[in-house]
Amino acid sequence: MATINDFAGANQIVKSIYNSKGTFNSLEERLDSMPTNTTISDSKGSANGLASLDDDGRLVQEINASSIIGVIGIEHIPPAAIEKLTKVADEAARFALTIDDVQNGDTVKEIDTEMLYLVIDDTKLDVADGYEIYTAGSAASVPFGGVTGKPTTISGYGITNALSTSDITGSATQGLRKITTSTSAPSGGSDGDIWIQYIA
Repeated sequence: MATINDFAGANQIVKSIYNSKGTFNSLEERLDSMPTNTTISDSKGSANGLASLDDDGRLVQEINASSIIGVIGIEHIPPAAIEKLTKVADEAARFALTIDDVQNGDTVKEIDTEMLYLVIDDTKLDVADGYEIYTAGSAASVPFGGVTGKPTTISGYGITNALSTSDITGSATQGLRKITTSTSAPSGGSDGDIWIQYIA
């Protein structure tokens, strides 16, 4: 492919060509004034210069986002700018994700546990440090049967002042009284104790 510099001596050939729109001198002057490879390179991407092309031969041009009218196709938006939900079967599948699957800010749901994870470090997708588990601020309306990990004792619910079995059969603790239920008539006990007699 010829370049501008290849025509540096072309003015000698032009002298034998008649141009009805000008003289030989004007043609020579035009050839002499044509830019060289150096001047073309210097003017790339500069104001009033030549436009730059990318590796695919497409025009490289910066446009202020406020000047864009219409809708930008999602294929033109960087993946990292789009938050998305990715579902995986289990933890092993989550740790097998790559940067091509999820990026920082994306959410991953494990189907087996129904747990949601926020991707916080997409360079550590194969370990727990790459994720942060979602926690709810407050639960919505959930039936009691749907709650897991329920306590099986009163103390498990955080109740510390409930009566225990020993309180009912007898206790010397101030403020607590012995409660007895029997078919027999009241007998013994201390002031304040309660005896409940019932007829069988």
